[in-house]
Amino acid sequence: MLKPLHSAILLIAGTSVGAGMLALPIGMSQLGFIPSVLLMTWVWYIMYLSALLMLEVNLRFEPGTNIISMAGISFGIMGKLFAWTIYLLLLYVLNSAYLSALSDMMHRFLSNVISVKLGFPYAVIFISLVFLILIFYGATKVDKINRILMAGLALSFMALIYIFSPALGVTKLYPYSWLGINKALPLLATSFGFHIIIPSLRSYLDSDEVNLKRAILVGSLIPLVMYICWQMMVFATVPVYGPRGLIALWGTGKVSYLVSLLADTLGNPLLTVVINLFSFFIITTSFLGVSLSLFDFLVDGFKVKKTKLMRTYVALLTFLPPVIVVLADFKSFFLVLSFAGALVVLLLCLLPLSMAIVGRFRDRNYKNKLVGSIGIFLVSFFALSVILLETCTV
Repeated sequence: MLKPLHSAILLIAGTSVGAGMLALPIGMSQLGFIPSVLLMTWVWYIMYLSALLMLEVNLRFEPGTNIISMAGISFGIMGKLFAWTIYLLLLYVLNSAYLSALSDMMHRFLSNVISVKLGFPYAVIFISLVFLILIFYGATKVDKINRILMAGLALSFMALIYIFSPALGVTKLYPYSWLGINKALPLLATSFGFHIIIPSLRSYLDSDEVNLKRAILVGSLIPLVMYICWQMMVFATVPVYGPRGLIALWGTGKVSYLVSLLADTLGNPLLTVVINLFSFFIITTSFLGVSLSLFDFLVDGFKVKKTKLMRTYVALLTFLPPVIVVLADFKSFFLVLSFAGALVVLLLCLLPLSMAIVGRFRDRNYKNKLVGSIGIFLVSFFALSVILLETCTV
């Protein structure tokens, strides 16, 4: 049996590691391996600091208090409105992307592998119902499923390392330039965005501050290590330039092209199977984490009574908008990941930063400060930089 701390670590890692991992080599292709790793490590540290700020704020309130209540107490009705808008926009868009990807994978698997003709809309509805049932039963049920998925993720990732190892070459890992940061920073911010699950984990770990900080540190380091290994594998085998290079893939808007390119480059049919399994696991774990956080957010925001009927209504509200969006022909992962960075830093960096500053100002004697002045400056500088880059890109 896993301890609650270990389960919390896996939930944080699962929430972080998602479709963004597949897009990282493409979005950071102009940088090259060494600059991308340095930038990746810096962004991880900034997001780790902002997660501690989120925890600091949450510990000031009663267990079960989610972001909307935290923002409302800190800033009044405008804080609530801001939290509602940014949170719902970000999580619904991400859930739409995950639902679209899983439905497409299921549709293609049934059609191409076992010759079952199931229409894409039916795949969307089926997957939504499965996840709705899981989320309805709360964090405990999600935790059990997440353990299995994380085990599959780890095994498929190790299989990828084994398949890639003969093709790794040091000569392709030298830096190219520092161009392309405008695409890389927002993408990285999204890839390390696990903060939404912190209020749920606080209840799960019985407000144990020491274990919560450990879970945040270790749980966020796991994605960092995986991202670096993934970058090394892709950069060492796929060219950066040319019609079949990483830079060209950005314009396609489809992660599936990277899978095909990797399989063709290595000439290994097994890679296609393994990388598709790996893609399934990383998308599903993120889908579970985001859905659980959104469900808890809505329960807190609407002050829902803990009855089966009311939980059913909230579960439907969690999944119905993504279903509508997906059935309305929502497709592109890059469309989400390119513009989600600004939403992520607004919700997961600037909001907890502002709430922490307000809380410290109101209680001058409060000593449980998890981030110092330098950390606050770094988080604010990073958040404003990402927003500026996104604004200039648009």
